[in-house]
Amino acid sequence: MYKDASAEVNGLLIKAQLLQDRKLWRDALGIYRQLLHQQVQTAEVWEGLMQTYLAMEDFENAWDTSLRWEKTLPFNSRVYFLRSMLLASQGEYGQARESIHQALTLQTDQPDYYCLYAELLLTSKSYKESWDVSRQGLAIDAEHVGCLKIQIAALSLLEYDYSSEAFHLLTLTPEDPMTHAIVGWVHLYAHRIKEAQYHFKTSLRIDPMVKSPRDGLLESIKANSVVYRFLMDCRDGNVNDDVARGLRLGWIIVCCVVFIIWVPKHVPREWQWLSSLNRVFAFLFAIPVALVSLLFLNLFLKPLSNAALLLHPFGKMCLEKREKRAALFSVGFCLVLIAYFLY
Repeated sequence: MYKDASAEVNGLLIKAQLLQDRKLWRDALGIYRQLLHQQVQTAEVWEGLMQTYLAMEDFENAWDTSLRWEKTLPFNSRVYFLRSMLLASQGEYGQARESIHQALTLQTDQPDYYCLYAELLLTSKSYKESWDVSRQGLAIDAEHVGCLKIQIAALSLLEYDYSSEAFHLLTLTPEDPMTHAIVGWVHLYAHRIKEAQYHFKTSLRIDPMVKSPRDGLLESIKANSVVYRFLMDCRDGNVNDDVARGLRLGWIIVCCVVFIIWVPKHVPREWQWLSSLNRVFAFLFAIPVALVSLLFLNLFLKPLSNAALLLHPFGKMCLEKREKRAALFSVGFCLVLIAYFLY
């Protein structure tokens, strides 16, 4: 009878874990609740329940579960580990560090604990301490991907060479988008533009939603082209103040000249006798119109720069869908406006 009950519990646990793998959180939650109702209060059940609540972003029930778990099974390091994850997801980094420290006090041979602790230290800008903690995790498991990533991030922020760690990470996780992004940045810092672009593109092919390779690909385009570097710096407001003032003045002069030439030519025939007054009118209103057009340019500068980026072979991969739509809309609007003034 006991064996049958034990087999049933194991079967339900396996089923719940399979449901979690398929991200069917509510179904898995039902099984864990059923097991607790049957007084099956093992660490596996509590952990599965808390992980499910975390995945569902039900932080209130996740916190309540951690307290009940701690009361039922005290001195279990996993409860402090998952509680630290919960606190970090809510931005409570100080309490999260205290919780993961408790987990490490109870169990010192888990690289996942060191990985989370190092990540929390990295978030608080304690780069040297983060690097030290990630090394402790790698001392337990030299191929722990999470610890390697944290170590690379800490080394890059400390401005140390992290190329050997990055290439080692690539051999461990060749299908991970962040790994290719990291290797891409290594190549980019070494001015190996083609190799960098290859890894950035590979990363985006695996997961188009990752931001780091998109930024890296844009930087590689800027590094390879003076024109794109200037356009992107103008778009992001990274140009020198003197250059920015010169561009604004040049734009105002061009708009004034165009306006003064265009207005007299488009006066109705019955008003031709006012041509001299029209020129005075054009001169008086040219500067305000130019200033208004400058505001218009600032509004459309980013989408128009993105439209120029679409002309580059890799430019499309640097932009999100909404940025592409905005770029195409701005180009269409400007074409309609130009056609109106020309004809």
